[in-house]
Amino acid sequence: MIRAVLFDVGGVLTPPLLSIVAGPVLESGVDLDAMRSVLLPMFSSDTDTDAPGHRWERGEIGLDQFCALMGDVGAQVRAVMDPAAPHFLGRDFTDDPRMTAFVAEVRAAGLRTGVLSNTVAEWVPTWDRAVRRDLFDTVVYSCDVGLRKPNAAIYALAAERLGVAPAEVLFLDDFAPMVAAARAAGMPAIEVTDHDAAIASARHELALPPPPA
Repeated sequence: MIRAVLFDVGGVLTPPLLSIVAGPVLESGVDLDAMRSVLLPMFSSDTDTDAPGHRWERGEIGLDQFCALMGDVGAQVRAVMDPAAPHFLGRDFTDDPRMTAFVAEVRAAGLRTGVLSNTVAEWVPTWDRAVRRDLFDTVVYSCDVGLRKPNAAIYALAAERLGVAPAEVLFLDDFAPMVAAARAAGMPAIEVTDHDAAIASARHELALPPPPA
């Protein structure tokens, strides 16, 4: 029986990430090919390693160290990844009203709710723009707990903070490897590729009635 629901932030509690970050990044004029070659292998990785991006998300290093470790593209990385920069990729971060309404619906049904997301300390205020903390029983950010998805330990920690077993938690994430890792940790999970479809699937899993017409 599902007793709690966990939500990722970027791409789940927010609109699709590409729709948020594309504008600022394109406006910045950074060398996109160079950025992709450096950042994509880290942030699209389905593992948890000691790559600088993973260390940053675990809170082991900060923005300055991360940019320094990026070498020749460090300045361009800062231009889009520093919250103080005019073209910060999280500049337009906001919640997706459909998902926020669904979180409220889940709570009204008597289920516990939580957030489980990989992020860095400098971005927590940005992430919090999409997280109505009053709607969640716990918020687990990787940089705060020294663990990051897909490490099984962070899924177990989130379930423990919700006061339930992993098998009693439904997890929503937009990145397939993190969904697979949740399932491997014993947690039912839904991949969010379309918000309306994901909400419908979650509603079915939770045996919630359809929304009012």
